[in-house]
Amino acid sequence: MLSTPAEVDAWLTEAGWYPGRDVGNDAIGAIAAVVERYRAYGVEIDPSAAALAFIREHAFLRAVIDTAPKNFVIFAPRLVFKGDAEETAELAGKLGAELFPVGYDTYDGSTLLLDHSGRFFFSHHTGAYYLGSEKYGAIMSLMSSEMVDAEEYFVGAHQVSRVETPRVARSGGKPVLCFSINVDMGYGYDIHASEQAASYRRS
Repeated sequence: MLSTPAEVDAWLTEAGWYPGRDVGNDAIGAIAAVVERYRAYGVEIDPSAAALAFIREHAFLRAVIDTAPKNFVIFAPRLVFKGDAEETAELAGKLGAELFPVGYDTYDGSTLLLDHSGRFFFSHHTGAYYLGSEKYGAIMSLMSSEMVDAEEYFVGAHQVSRVETPRVARSGGKPVLCFSINVDMGYGYDIHASEQAASYRRS
């Protein structure tokens, strides 16, 4: 497990990274190839400045995630499975952000994605996950498997769509102010609040 930027740098160094690394035209060639691969499956992708910078610095590094079973992360733009193209496009739409592949793991073939603002996401067969807003946090999350569901970052997530007129009910003989709200993807909650306590139940 990696817990500090210095440990991340040391981990990358073991894979061949060094400060100022730039693979130059090799990165451009790899980017052009993966763009064509995605296009072949009807998905258009374009590397952001953040993705281009990351790829130029880290492309073709092979770093150890685990040894039992063996698992590596390869930092290279690649379409591992043809279905990944459609999944990437779907995730990008839900996030309201362009995504570009910058790496993958060798155990599951899961894809590491980077958006235009520098946020990292991980597309796994169990779902899509948010890793972090920059390289160090993302790699530490990847190594620890402590990831946040990408749904938390979908456009419109946690926005209140409807609030009903408050009503007064009685609980244990005491008046309680009650109201209902709809949040996220239409889930309804009854919020019960009083001066002493607050609780809720799913409606």
